Amino acid sequence: MPPLPAYVGFAAQRVTWLLAGTPDLAARAQLPTADVAADPDVLREARIFTLVNAVLLAGVGLLAAGLLTGVRRRRPWDAAAFAAAPVLVLFFPIARDLLPAAAVAAALWARSRARLGWMGVAIGGGRGGVPVRCAAARARTRPAGPGPAVA
Repeated sequence: MPPLPAYVGFAAQRVTWLLAGTPDLAARAQLPTADVAADPDVLREARIFTLVNAVLLAGVGLLAAGLLTGVRRRRPWDAAAFAAAPVLVLFFPIARDLLPAAAVAAALWARSRARLGWMGVAIGGGRGGVPVRCAAARARTRPAGPGPAVA
């Protein structure tokens, strides 16, 4: 299972195709790389893709701030500190690390409401598929039989 940022990137790609149209990739493949990078259509598509990402991730950031506000209603400045963090303000359009951070905010919100099932869903959604794939690959490469003796 691909991690959550991969799905968001795929969604951003599809929305970009809807807004910019599908380019003629066969014609682009014949051009040198420098010419493709300077092509006005490619630059337009890159701007649209960046804008789509910024809008999607801004929505995720607002969701995370709203969830953090609901964790402790008497402490809304905790969410304000998250929303006004310089790293978040500067890098939200390009950093998809905001998605797992929003999943952690959702887990905190669910824990504050004693909804432990939803907390597990949020943690599972935010962690991505990488640790599970690594563990499964490691399990397949281990030799069969008992493990080493523990003294």
